[in-house]
Amino acid sequence: MEKIIEGLVFRPKEAVTTFFDDRNRVIVYGITGYSYIQKEFVKASGPIAYDIIKNAVKKSAKLFISEIFSKKEKSVWEFIRILNKMGIGKVEVVELNDNGEGYLKLENSFIGEYYRGQSDRAVCDYVIGLLEGGLEVIFERPFLCKEIYCVGKGDSFCEFETRISKGKVEKIDLKGIKEYKGEKTNKWDLLEFDSEEGTVWEGPNRAAIFNSSCIAMIQQEMEKITGPAAYTIIKNGNKVATNIFVKQLIPTFLGINKLITSFMKKKLVEELLKVPNYQGTIHLVIEEADYKKPYFKFRGYNSFLAENYKNKTNRPVCDFISGMIEGAAEIIYPGKHIICVENKCIATGDNYCEFEVKSSF
Repeated sequence: MEKIIEGLVFRPKEAVTTFFDDRNRVIVYGITGYSYIQKEFVKASGPIAYDIIKNAVKKSAKLFISEIFSKKEKSVWEFIRILNKMGIGKVEVVELNDNGEGYLKLENSFIGEYYRGQSDRAVCDYVIGLLEGGLEVIFERPFLCKEIYCVGKGDSFCEFETRISKGKVEKIDLKGIKEYKGEKTNKWDLLEFDSEEGTVWEGPNRAAIFNSSCIAMIQQEMEKITGPAAYTIIKNGNKVATNIFVKQLIPTFLGINKLITSFMKKKLVEELLKVPNYQGTIHLVIEEADYKKPYFKFRGYNSFLAENYKNKTNRPVCDFISGMIEGAAEIIYPGKHIICVENKCIATGDNYCEFEVKSSF
């Protein structure tokens, strides 16, 4: 296991993480949360969900791959090398011609492994979006990729066919894209990378590196199809994932695996608030705290979701963060039903996001 992933840079004071380019903001996110969201989205909207996910990822991938190759020579081999740093699994070339057409194999697919034979169709549309977007940037021609084998439907590995398709490729304009500043580090104690397997680990939980705009695009497209249910799906997905994550991290933070006593709660909250700073999701600051009730009010800065809405909404959009807070709080306060409400949001024009957390019983 390696402690440093090439290209991944953390700015914990700002809660901004970038990958291979200071303009390419990403988040480190557990595969349980993403997979839950995909499954529930498919349940709510049917097979169209797969196309929506693929197209959102493709659009985002074209942007961040363009950013990376704006400073180096375009190369399909370099593209594959970058993919293998993202935690999506290990990409290997089966056959590939000079035009980018051929077959790519994926071992340990981050989404396929979650389904593991439980689906009647291939499920790695996220990866298809990455491949189509990246190949179109490199070869400047439209690509159509198809998953012909998938672990999610019972195959022993995933394999993708890549073919040039008809049409034109829209050029990506990189003007005006924000370049992130701030004190950098390339190490986070909780993060490990298995280069042989193509997997990223956030403590005991498998994670992957997601482009921040991609998650926001998926949420926006989900909202168009399912309405307000999209926010509930996003919130519950991250709540489930964070619940599992925190439960497994308690021994790491407290050196114990027992009932959390009152005086430990404050320490645990303080330690957990550091995690999203490295994940690159949001910088949370305690505004009010009653550790007994419990009751908390947090201010949030640099929310990756709110940043991608840019005042284009009249409601708070950080349900991903609310789910994270609820999931963590219900482990710290077992037996309590925790509710987190976002009262203010940068996406609606506020200067910061504000989250109010309390127990309903």
